[in-house]
Amino acid sequence: MPKISGANVAEHRERTYRSLLDAVEALIQEQGFDAVSMRDIAERAGVSRTAIYNYAPDKMALLEASVERTAAALHTALTEAVLEPGRSAPDRLEAVMRVLLTFAHSAQNLLMLRAAHATLDRTQHKKMISGYQDEIGKHLRALILQGIADGDY
Repeated sequence: MPKISGANVAEHRERTYRSLLDAVEALIQEQGFDAVSMRDIAERAGVSRTAIYNYAPDKMALLEASVERTAAALHTALTEAVLEPGRSAPDRLEAVMRVLLTFAHSAQNLLMLRAAHATLDRTQHKKMISGYQDEIGKHLRALILQGIADGDY
């Protein structure tokens, strides 16, 4: 029987899934999407070749989940920067720019997203991240309008 890596089965499954996503992201960075196999991902994540299929039917599903995870992390960081209370609009806009620059400098995330753009169906990819883009766009517009109303811009 396989060893459980968490306090319970649910935690074990979550850790394993995170390991699979981490593995696919690292392997894409190292080898490119086309060169990565499910066997490579399973080996990097420390799971058996058959166990990986309990989490994803193929590497495309893992890539999609990785893109979603990255987009969600970026969304969270941007939302926190935009909505940070007690700071002026220019200070919050600067915080947004820092988040974007930090994300852009993360080679792993950037390469993974580049691979996704080249590999995922454009409609599917747009659907995955457009909700985040729309929400952040609304926040940024409000932030800029607030800065104008406050006389900061």
